[in-house]
Amino acid sequence: MPLFRRVSARALMTPAGTVVAARAVADDLLRDRFVIIGASHAESMDGHLTPIGFLPGALIVANDVATAPAVLSGQPLGAAGATLIALALFGALMAITSRLRALAASVVVAVAVLGSLMALGRIFAPSTAGDIVLAALGMVAFLSTLDGLFTLGKDWRARGWRALLKPDKPRAVPDTEDVA
Repeated sequence: MPLFRRVSARALMTPAGTVVAARAVADDLLRDRFVIIGASHAESMDGHLTPIGFLPGALIVANDVATAPAVLSGQPLGAAGATLIALALFGALMAITSRLRALAASVVVAVAVLGSLMALGRIFAPSTAGDIVLAALGMVAFLSTLDGLFTLGKDWRARGWRALLKPDKPRAVPDTEDVA
């Protein structure tokens, strides 16, 4: 079943250009529906840039009405609950990625973030799920920065300003053959 249906204003006009009588409009066209009145033609100047493209205002409102049940059906969650879930997600991410190289850790974090967004978005309002995951991701970035600064500080004592450079690659030791 489509979430919304566009009805042209011409559908409610007679061939002579007059508005049809209210009794001439089928009841099932408007019964138990939200009716959003708007214009989508270029001259209406009602276009807005959205993350999914340039849309007329009436279509934006229709999308809001269509997604409202998902947002309103989410479980309420206070600030303390959201913080605790974000801390738990942060702990899980750090436990999983603490022994991985940066590339592997970034892949694991990306998959975990997407999975968390999908799971939490079904339980809580999608915006709440986004806030929780964004907070946990920020904590991971902050702790990773602190870890990098700590490592840099340790290397600074031994290498000085060269600690800012990438570590040297270990040199290969040539194979030696026993000649007897």
